Amino acid sequence: MTIVRYEPWTLLSRFQRQFERALGETPEDAPSPSVSWIPHVDIREEAERFVVVADLPGVEAKDINVTAEKGVLAVRGERRSQKQSSGDGYERVERASGTFLRRPRARMPRRSRQAT
Repeated sequence: MTIVRYEPWTLLSRFQRQFERALGETPEDAPSPSVSWIPHVDIREEAERFVVVADLPGVEAKDINVTAEKGVLAVRGERRSQKQSSGDGYERVERASGTFLRRPRARMPRRSRQAT
């Protein structure tokens, strides 16, 4: 009798990746299918513009790219952090990094060509 390891979430993860790929919501150059951080994004419409407020702690402005193409807003960037501590006879360094991409759903007119 063969023992097979049961991993119920593997099938669901594979289905989700295929579904996102079919909808065009996952970039083909994404380094990993797993997501560890998704920033919160709020959008409000004013008289002549849309205002986007993104919660991006630990992300520098130079690492953020905001685009609006064909009526779709995209907030893309990279977060890097490093924590270092030392004590009696040891030194500890923790590094974390990762990219993110948010395409919040908003009714943006196709005439919007500028993202600031």
